[in-house]
Order: sequence, then structure tokens, then C-alpha cells
Amino acid sequence: MAYYPKSQITTNLYTNGGEFTRIDNNEIYRGYYWKNSSNKYYSGKTPTDTPSIELIESPKPKQLKPTDVTYTEGPAELNPSPEWLVNYRGLTKSSPGNLPQKSQTIPTKNDYELGEFQRYFTKKRNQNSYFEISKEDYTLLQTKNNKIQYQLYLPIILSWVISGDKNEVYNTNKNIVKLTEKRLKLPGFTQYFKDNFTQYCQEDLDYTN
Repeated sequence: MAYYPKSQITTNLYTNGGEFTRIDNNEIYRGYYWKNSSNKYYSGKTPTDTPSIELIESPKPKQLKPTDVTYTEGPAELNPSPEWLVNYRGLTKSSPGNLPQKSQTIPTKNDYELGEFQRYFTKKRNQNSYFEISKEDYTLLQTKNNKIQYQLYLPIILSWVISGDKNEVYNTNKNIVKLTEKRLKLPGFTQYFKDNFTQYCQEDLDYTN
């Protein structure tokens, strides 16, 4: 966080919720915040409070006139699709989408015959945080589908060797991860695997399917 002279910041402000949205996860923010001279808002009482998350002002609700209200007999039918939501004020806005979920892809018998399979991971764009996801979530992120928060997460795909000499499997998978880390600029991605580059290797797994 940059240094701000006291004359350029206002501290110890508080919101009960509804005024701001966190930029990292699109959730409504409630608690202390401060602002700088550029009218940018951050969580915490002062700039020294961590973590300091930038806050975005929530849009002001539209003031409806009596002529804007339509009365119907019985409940109105809502759009059930996840791309849209209707709040109680009658305003319609785009949904931020779901978060990618942790999930492991297990190799099949055909994968072992082939000798490798695809694994899918993601990284939060503003953090060096990684976890494994499903092929479905990877595809949604890769295609920037509104059903998922693709703006916040980077999709990663790896070819993972699972058959052959154990030492060769270890070295091949480690090199694949290191090259992916370098190509996509993923700090700490190699360390994420904790040196377990023979995971799912045919010698390690009792595959009975």
C-alpha cells in the first residue's frame, strides 16, 4: 500500500453494508474503511490495517415513480437462469457468477493405457494461490463464461504422465510444471505440488477399474 500524508486520507469510517463491494470477490462489504484524496476506498480503519482491500461504491437504487410500478394478480414469474437475479427493489442486474470449486480429476483405465491425462488448476489473479478444479470449471474459465467468476481466476491445464519408469515420470512431470510456471508466470506453482510428481503413477496406485 502506498504512503499517504494524513492530509490526503480520511480514516475510521464505517459502513453497515450496501454502500461498497469488495473488488476481490464482489461481496458486499460491512465494517471500517478509509478513503484517499482520489476518492478511492479501502477496507480497514487506516492504510496500515491489513489486508487492505479496495472497495467499489455500490450503485444507488433507482427511485421508482408510481407510474413505473405494474401490478399483477399473483406472483410474477422470475427468470431462473444463474446469469440474472432480481432483488426486492425491482432492479435487475448481472450475477457475478459462481466461484470455481476444488476438484480432482482421477485417471481412467484408458488414461493409463495412453500413459497420461489432463489435470486442471486455477490461480487467483491477485494472489499466488492455486488449487485443482474440474474440467467443467476449467472450460468455463477458459471460455470466459458468465456462470463463473473468470475475471478473478486464471485457468491452467497440465498433461500429467502416469505410466512408465517412476524416475522418468517424476522428472517429466516436474519439468512440465516448471515450464508451465515459467510460460504463464505462475510464482510458486512448482512448490504447490510438494514434490509429489509421481501422483497417480501406475506403480503407486492400485487401479482396479
